[in-house]
Amino acid sequence: MNYYTVSGVNINKFFNLGFNERKYYDWDEVRGKVLEMEGGYGWDELEKNLVNFQEVIDGRKRRERQLKSEFDKYGIKFIPHSYLIRNYVMYGRRTKKEVVRRMYMMKILYEKCDILDKWEKNKVEKGQQVYTFEEKDKFYEDYYKEFVKNNPRYKFR
Repeated sequence: MNYYTVSGVNINKFFNLGFNERKYYDWDEVRGKVLEMEGGYGWDELEKNLVNFQEVIDGRKRRERQLKSEFDKYGIKFIPHSYLIRNYVMYGRRTKKEVVRRMYMMKILYEKCDILDKWEKNKVEKGQQVYTFEEKDKFYEDYYKEFVKNNPRYKFR
């Protein structure tokens, strides 16, 4: 599944094509099937839905292109299955700047700070193995800020 797929559930809901509701289908394939129905009963509604879906797909393509462009500036690897990246590209969650900053911070933490080892040591020191996402995020954020204070060239700009 990539960013340009549509679930069978949504396809059937908006276009009634009888697709498997558990699968995802490439948008171009779906669009082609809908266009084969052109001129039939209810075409105006189908055409409106077609335009709406195309706008969603075009928005995903635009966000992906813009994000990749920003990542290139910072030497960040584009990881399509990343929760943060996927939610930005697919749904526009968070701002581009927030996503780039977060991924840049993670790049620095993993490449320059051995953050996984630091996190494990932190868990041992505190005698606690289970943390919330917020606690782990705070640890990472604090560690990054401290690192940047001592190494200003790695500050996100």
